[in-house]
Amino acid sequence: MLDYLGKMESLTEDFWKKTKNRKIYVKNYNTDVLFILILGLLSMLTPLAIDMYLPSFGSIASDLHVSKERIQTTLALFTMGFAVGQLLWGPLSDSYGRKPTIIVGGNRSGSDCLVAYTGGGIISFYILRFLQGFFWFSPCSGCRCFTQRPFSIRKPSPR
Repeated sequence: MLDYLGKMESLTEDFWKKTKNRKIYVKNYNTDVLFILILGLLSMLTPLAIDMYLPSFGSIASDLHVSKERIQTTLALFTMGFAVGQLLWGPLSDSYGRKPTIIVGGNRSGSDCLVAYTGGGIISFYILRFLQGFFWFSPCSGCRCFTQRPFSIRKPSPR
């Protein structure tokens, strides 16, 4: 038993001699869980922006004193803004990074949502709904890039 403890002690001394000049990083798994939850919430908000909005068409139409068909147009405008957002937010997130574009797009989309809630007529509602879709693509694309980037398959380099 003493021989075994002596070997273990010499092994740990060798380990500390080898790693004395190296930095040892300890992985914090709490931040990983928080990161996964945030990515899940970001990817969940796009369907919520559409699905929670559908049952309220009648009340929105009565509040704005327009027909339900005119309110249905805002759904198409949101989707069109989401499609146009792909042209801008993809290259911007590649140039400036995922985090800044997620923050800018999410904040702007949220502020457009608040303005649409308090806003005036149907024309401003059309414009704000388009802008919501346009700016909401930023967090959605950033979330997809965060999850797909580490798992992309690369061909091995020829030797």
